[in-house]
Amino acid sequence: MRPWRKEDIKDHLEYRIGLCQDKEGKRYHKLVSAQDIEASRSNPELFWITRIISNELLKKRNFIEICHTSTLEDGRMYEIDVHGIWFTLEEWDQFFVKRLDWEEIMWSTPIAPNLPPM
Repeated sequence: MRPWRKEDIKDHLEYRIGLCQDKEGKRYHKLVSAQDIEASRSNPELFWITRIISNELLKKRNFIEICHTSTLEDGRMYEIDVHGIWFTLEEWDQFFVKRLDWEEIMWSTPIAPNLPPM
């Protein structure tokens, strides 16, 4: 799934970002109109959703800045790696800080993410 383009952002609407993962484990970001939030929740690939993010920030498409200045709707933070892949803080801690083996990590999704070689 391609990230959104600047022209996808309509100034009169508010948006959130959906943190998604497809059935092969590829994680991606989905632009979600705040007005369509309930319909978006039926997407089986949507696992988490942020609070409303400023259109100015969304137009920059700087995923790291977005994740460091916004939270998930339940108030929790999340992280983005250098490839633009999202992680819950728990996953980040287990994978990047504690350096647990892949099989030991408690992933927040039913299957482990499909990550590029590190």
